Amino acid sequence: MMLILCLLVGYSFIQAAALYAEASRSALPGSDMAANLSPSDGILVPTFGAYYLALTLLFPFVAIRALGVEKQSGSIKLLLQMPVSPACAVAIKALAMMAAWLLALLPGLSAVAAWAFIGGHVPWLETLNLLLGYGLYALAIVGISLFASALADSVPTAALVALAIVLSSWVLDFSGGMGSGWLARLMPMSLTTALRPFERGLFLAAGAMRLAVVALGFMAMASVLLEHGDRRRKLRDAALIIVVVAIAGALAAGIRFSKDISEDRRNSFNPGVERALGELDKPLRLTVHLSPEDSRLQDMQRNILDKLRRAAPRLTISLDAGRDYGWITYEYEGRTDRSTSNSEEEILPIIFKLANRTVAQEHVQDYRGYPLSRDAGKSWIWFYLILPALLILGAVFSRRARAFAITGGTET
Repeated sequence: MMLILCLLVGYSFIQAAALYAEASRSALPGSDMAANLSPSDGILVPTFGAYYLALTLLFPFVAIRALGVEKQSGSIKLLLQMPVSPACAVAIKALAMMAAWLLALLPGLSAVAAWAFIGGHVPWLETLNLLLGYGLYALAIVGISLFASALADSVPTAALVALAIVLSSWVLDFSGGMGSGWLARLMPMSLTTALRPFERGLFLAAGAMRLAVVALGFMAMASVLLEHGDRRRKLRDAALIIVVVAIAGALAAGIRFSKDISEDRRNSFNPGVERALGELDKPLRLTVHLSPEDSRLQDMQRNILDKLRRAAPRLTISLDAGRDYGWITYEYEGRTDRSTSNSEEEILPIIFKLANRTVAQEHVQDYRGYPLSRDAGKSWIWFYLILPALLILGAVFSRRARAFAITGGTET
């Protein structure tokens, strides 16, 4: 997995740096094009996107072996005879896998160091927020993998179970984004949906809690499956865990705390506008007459609706593509208005007009951007040759050291 990560992360970083350099050559300092050049969007997210594939498709096979091999060989019975509870054993396995995840960050952190070495700007808060998001996603994958290992009797079967659970999250994400029915309501349960705000430079407490609840819920189910006892007791404990996880997930969804970590404040309105929206004490209702597949709705969702959800405490947004297609209806305190614009400059004045409020925007320093016309240079040598060679040497040395310790220094 580490060798594949070196190739994936290295290729992603080199391509991202090349595209960023190409865009920077035509951007003048202080221009609008330069302001659109964010290292977070241009370098960090594409580079760490390789980890999304690795965590989804490769990391389960690594995590499953932490428990699946013992379950398949039967040595798990010897482990559970020790004065260690199944919950403690699962927790120790999870900690070991998170240590493996920290080791897997080596190629990604190397890319950040390479970007800083060639003169690129590193937004450290956004980088830490991104690492936190992927760490929570990795913890959820570990929980799913341990549950699959405890459920199945063999490693291949456990791998199929884990992949089925993870890929079902993809189905929720893709299908929910293309419809407005019950799949759209289940979309917040998708692991990808919970991860996406971290990639946009937004710390969303609800998403972080959702990933943590998923991870702990699957670990708790794994510990129940490993316990000795009759099947009726296990079913009762599993049902109790499902109820607790459902309640915790519902409570997590209601957490409104969020923090825009991005340097260009791309997830927020002007501070004066956000303060005025937060003071709207009556229900504000928006009815968007667009289909989920419409690109206008997708742009509006990203640029307007997500910001409104964070700023307005009593906001309700509904979709109705059946009539008045293309229009957006606004309702506040019995007053209504509508328009066809999905622009911030027209939507916000309509809302404040209905609320009879005047808003004074605060002065915020414009984001100047960080153009850099240098590509990744010779960094491919590190990702494709040096780092894989170091990993192979480390694996060989580790195997020899373990064999030396087992044999007590005797040559074999």
